Amino acid sequence: MNEVNLFSQRVRRLSMFLIGVLSLLFGGIILGENFDLNQCIILSIAAVCGVMLLYDVKNKLPNENWFKILIWFLKIKSNALFVWILLVLFPFAFKYLSILSFVLLTVIMVLGVLYSLPHRIGKITFKLKNILFLKNILIGLAWGGLVIVGAGSIHSQVLYLAGFMMLQVFLGSIIRDLADVKSDNSNGVNSLPVAFGISNTIWIMHFINLLSLLFLFRQNDFQSNAVIFVLVTWRLLNLIFIKVFGVNKHLIQTFNLSTCYLFFIILFIQHYYELN
Repeated sequence: MNEVNLFSQRVRRLSMFLIGVLSLLFGGIILGENFDLNQCIILSIAAVCGVMLLYDVKNKLPNENWFKILIWFLKIKSNALFVWILLVLFPFAFKYLSILSFVLLTVIMVLGVLYSLPHRIGKITFKLKNILFLKNILIGLAWGGLVIVGAGSIHSQVLYLAGFMMLQVFLGSIIRDLADVKSDNSNGVNSLPVAFGISNTIWIMHFINLLSLLFLFRQNDFQSNAVIFVLVTWRLLNLIFIKVFGVNKHLIQTFNLSTCYLFFIILFIQHYYELN
């Protein structure tokens, strides 16, 4: 594969991740009902830097101590640039974001770093993303937490939809593991598909997806229920597609991130009609 194709694939992959992150952040902003241009700009810049720093290099980090990794990381000019942008952004984020958004965004970024770094206990070296379920739980918490970051406050609708999206992203991360069974198996990554097999994992995800319908009975408003019903149906179709047509890495990624896109689109349409 030539360099042009590799570059275009990289741009497409990062763009899809970025749009997914922004969809959750701006969906949260709609739920918070407190639109602020400064907040939107700060969160957008932070999202770009976070995606570029975390998702582009998470599989390339060497198994060295943290100091050596930091030196290696900052030697890459683009990484150093995005780190500097985040440092400049820090005081503006502290000023214009709510305390909740600022603290939670910081925690999510720290989690993203810890998720990718090698950890050592005695003579054992491991990464959090290689531990069964922990990887998927961390991804779900971090991505679902972006809804609360965007909202900037906590009320019942924000909590329920953030919790629902945490569960959906948790499922999405397991689906993503379906395409990596061979590499995970050879690299000692204990993912759910490796532990239980692809077919059993799909049935487990069907069960968890149906359980997420319980959110319908916890929030008595059409806006939340519409989001939950559409996304549970979308995930159901996603799993049926995989069962019938097999595992396709690109289509799996598209289906997964489209869950985040739909979250924002549904909320945006509802908000637009409320205003009109």
